[in-house]
Amino acid sequence: MPWVLLIVASYLAGSIPFGLLMARVVRGIDIRQEGSGNIGATNVSRSLGKKWGLVVLVLDALKGYLPPLFLPGIVGLGGDAGSASAWVIPMSAMTTVIGHMFPIWLGFKGGKGIATSLGALGAASPWGLLVATICFFGSFAINKIVSLSSLIALAGYLAFELIFWQVPLAFRPSDGLQGATTPQAIMAIVLSILIVYRHKSNLARLRAGTEPTFFQKKSN
Repeated sequence: MPWVLLIVASYLAGSIPFGLLMARVVRGIDIRQEGSGNIGATNVSRSLGKKWGLVVLVLDALKGYLPPLFLPGIVGLGGDAGSASAWVIPMSAMTTVIGHMFPIWLGFKGGKGIATSLGALGAASPWGLLVATICFFGSFAINKIVSLSSLIALAGYLAFELIFWQVPLAFRPSDGLQGATTPQAIMAIVLSILIVYRHKSNLARLRAGTEPTFFQKKSN
C-alpha cells in the first residue's frame, strides 16, 4: 500500500498545471490556445513574458524535486525499505514527470517534461543533473533553440547514467562518490523515451529547419 500511495501522490503532484494556472491568473487566457499550445515554461515565456516563464520554470522544477524528497516519508517509505529502498526516490521522481506530461485534469495532454525532469534529477540523480545542465547551456549558447538544447541535455544525461552505471565517480573509494545505480539508470531510460515522444513535433520542425529560437514567437 505505501508504494501505491507514493505513486498516486507523486503523479498528482506532478499533474498540477502551473503554466495553465499562471496564464489564467496573470492574463486570463488559456495558454493552450497561445503560441505552441504547450503548458510549459517556454510557451509561457513567449506568451506572458520571460518573468512569468521563469516563475513557471521554477514551479515545474519544484514539483519534480520536492515530492521525491518528502512523499516517501509521508506514505511510510522514508526509512529502510529493505532491498527496494534504492527505488523509492527514482520511482517518485519518474511518476511526477509522468504526471506533468499526462495530467488527468487536462485529458492527459500536458507539458513536455523538461523543467519537471530538471527537478526530478535534482532529487534522484544530482550528477545526472549536473551533466544535463552543462550540456543544455553549452548547446543553447550556440543555437538558442530550447528544444534542441533540451534533447542534447537529455542525451548527455542518458549517456552519463549508462556509462557510469555502478562505476565509482572518485579516484579514492573512500570519497564515497558512486556512479548511477540500477534505478537511476532505468529512470534515465524511461525519461528519455517519454521526453523524446513528447518532442515529436519539435523533432519534425528541427528536421524541416523551422523550429524557432527562444527569442522567436511560435504560432500554434
